[in-house]
Amino acid sequence: MLDRQDVIELVEALAAALDDSGVPVTIQIVGGAGIAWLHFPQRRGTVDIDALFSPREQVLRVASEIAALHGLPDEWLNDAVLRTGAIPFARDIDWITVVERGDVTVHVADARALLAMKLRAARPGRDTDDIVHLMSREDIRSIDEAEAVFEEFYPGEAVSERGMRILERIFTVDLVDEHTHHEKGGNA
Repeated sequence: MLDRQDVIELVEALAAALDDSGVPVTIQIVGGAGIAWLHFPQRRGTVDIDALFSPREQVLRVASEIAALHGLPDEWLNDAVLRTGAIPFARDIDWITVVERGDVTVHVADARALLAMKLRAARPGRDTDDIVHLMSREDIRSIDEAEAVFEEFYPGEAVSERGMRILERIFTVDLVDEHTHHEKGGNA
C-alpha cells in the first residue's frame, strides 16, 4: 500500500527522472492518490496511482524503472481509468498543480471532480470514506446536492443504485456533519 508520503515521493522521483529527458510531460492524478495528496491527507493507503499522462510510452517506461528501484508492481502508475469511462469529459476538471520540475508538470483533480468520479465508482466499503470527506470539503449537505455535482460531470447519467445506497447511508447517520465536526477539532 502507498500512503500519502509514498505517493508524493514516488511522483517527485518520477518527475525528476522524466525531466532529465528534456521532453515536456504532463501527469494528471485522480483517484485515491489524488484525494490523499491534496484533499484527505489521513486517507488510508492506495495500491496504485491512477492518472492521465503524456507522452504515454515515455512515462510508462520511466515508471517501470522507478518500480524496479522501489520493488513496486509495474502498474503502480497507470492510466486504466481511461478505459473505465470514469474520466468526465462533459465539464472541464479544475487541475491543481502539485509539482513543476523543468518540463514536467503534475496536477491533481479538484475535490468536486473527484467526488463525481467516486460517486460514479460507488464501491461500498472502498469509496464511502472518500465520498464523505469530499462532500464535507465541498459543503455538500444533501443527496440532491451530491446528485447535482455528479450531473455537472456526467450529464444525462444518474447516480447508480449502489451510489444512492451509499449516499442514503451517509445522510441517514449524518456522517458528513460528524466528519466536519471532527475536522474542526470537536468530539463526537
